[in-house]
Amino acid sequence: MLRILPLLAFAGFSSILFAQPAVDWSRFAAVASADGATVEELAEQITSTFTSEQDKAAALYYWVTHNVAYDTKMLGKMLKQGLAAERLPLAEIARRKEEQVQYAFQKRKGVCQNYARLYRRLCTAIDLECAFITGHSRGNAMQPGTLGVGHAWNAVKVDGDWYLVDATWGAGGVNAKRKFTFGFKPGYFMPDPGSFSFSHLPDETEWQLVEAPVTEAAFLAQPAIGPGFLNYGLRNLNHATYRLELERGNPLDITFTAAAAPGEIICVNMTSGKQIPCTVTATGTAYTVTVPDRQVRNMVFNLRNRKNEALVSYRLSVK
Repeated sequence: MLRILPLLAFAGFSSILFAQPAVDWSRFAAVASADGATVEELAEQITSTFTSEQDKAAALYYWVTHNVAYDTKMLGKMLKQGLAAERLPLAEIARRKEEQVQYAFQKRKGVCQNYARLYRRLCTAIDLECAFITGHSRGNAMQPGTLGVGHAWNAVKVDGDWYLVDATWGAGGVNAKRKFTFGFKPGYFMPDPGSFSFSHLPDETEWQLVEAPVTEAAFLAQPAIGPGFLNYGLRNLNHATYRLELERGNPLDITFTAAAAPGEIICVNMTSGKQIPCTVTATGTAYTVTVPDRQVRNMVFNLRNRKNEALVSYRLSVK
């Protein structure tokens, strides 16, 4: 049984790189149509009109997220075959890595390893230092106490500092029927590492890029987040764990701050799939969401906005 821990145990992480850089994505619209004969030629075409390292990293992210579809058939095969670890010669490891790059480049599809390998190769082609990161990730609805699924993403070095990038999650989403739909998510480009650590746990702790790394136990307990959490810079959650135990007959109050206004917030019972009544008050950057007592029940509860961007989720248990 998970217990409610103090807020500072999860929401007070001090990030080495705190603020998500502001990016005017309209400047990159033409990038999506770039098409080179090789990965190296493509990288040059994508970045030829940009001079700063941040713009080049952003341009590569924009191209990958607009051109590479998630390969749900490959995912199905991987899940069926299992992902048992293999001991392979270095030459075979290198061959498989190159195969992952070329599959994403030529087929314009892949799973997370393909996205991350291709992004890294594109960066390397224009002399941007980039790392390939493995670990676990969780979406905005999950079972409590689980690490989530195996995942891969990147870190890119811009002007001497490391920033996180997840082109897979930035490209769109897969529904319950395993159908992928493109849907650009800028929040997964250079997000605040402290926020990113709510959904991504790297195998190598240093790639959290935070001063106080998240432990596996902390990751297992904290709330689930969606892209809106990163897009609008949510902070200072009053409930710091995914599982909340509530007394029957009491309302639910959720408070947080947001660096940018998320728009109209709605409350959703994800267990039933229905929107439920709630009130939202905003004072400056501080928000309070109140769910009336008659609506508080056993459920997975989700906050999202009218753009259908998930913010944060909890699993409620009423005693």
